[in-house]
Amino acid sequence: MGPQYSQKYNLHHLVNFCLKGHTVEVCSMFADKKYDHLIITGSSDTNAKVWDLRSKNCQHNIKNHNKKITALTIG
Repeated sequence: MGPQYSQKYNLHHLVNFCLKGHTVEVCSMFADKKYDHLIITGSSDTNAKVWDLRSKNCQHNIKNHNKKITALTIG
């Protein structure tokens, strides 16, 4: 997670639950201090998902990219 990840949701907090939704492996993840309750995951299933860490639910599913998603950012 490095310095981009908020202290509010550190790695220890994340290992206490599992976010389920991708059909195959997750290839990338993005977290930012500005949106410290959200993470974005990208997968070989060609979908990106925006997760709310408070509710532990997927808030948005961005579907059907051409290839697996190996990098993410918020612009």
